Amino acid sequence: MAVLGSGVDRQTLVQGAQPLELVVIQGFTREIDDAFQKFNGRPEDFWRLQPQYIDTARKLDQILAGIQERQARS
Repeated sequence: MAVLGSGVDRQTLVQGAQPLELVVIQGFTREIDDAFQKFNGRPEDFWRLQPQYIDTARKLDQILAGIQERQARS
């Protein structure tokens, strides 16, 4: 993961998102958050037992990395 888990402040990045990016970020985040809230196992087992959300997290990370790269260029 390029951004997620790196300590970068996601809120700062999201402030620089374009409208469509913001919608996608919110959608992916909500999808993962909702699944985590419904998960009845131990928090550390979530990703192992719900691997379909790893792809969603990777897509979210790619969007955030694109925003980070754009901000670094400007």
